[in-house]
Amino acid sequence: MGGKLGYESRGYKFNDTVLEKGEIRYNNISISPYGIFQINDRLSVEAGASYLINIDQKLRIGDEQWQEPVIDLHNKAYLSLLANVAYSFNRFQVFAGFDYGITPYLKVQATDINGEPIGDVGLFFHNIKIGVGYRLF
Repeated sequence: MGGKLGYESRGYKFNDTVLEKGEIRYNNISISPYGIFQINDRLSVEAGASYLINIDQKLRIGDEQWQEPVIDLHNKAYLSLLANVAYSFNRFQVFAGFDYGITPYLKVQATDINGEPIGDVGLFFHNIKIGVGYRLF
């Protein structure tokens, strides 16, 4: 068993007819318990879950400065499954992995072309990530 506690910055860009071009950035604290399958002394495969707690959101439209979003439609916490491949040397580790969101970070009500509600739509994070870590214990 293993685990990671970290800070992550995620986000997306959009090109909307109403808001023009922009991007949203989410800063999160991540808590990730996982199981480890050790292939050899240095190489391992990790699988588990990642619980993300949103601590900050920033929005930028066009060339404007980053700002707080006016309407907060985003969940404060979300859950994803993770899989990593890690290579360790001394107390350092490099890893690459994939997070697959299973709870939405954003949930909005979708409408048809006439503005009639047709149901809730959830947006999920699906991320490829690479990183460097230092093992404390």
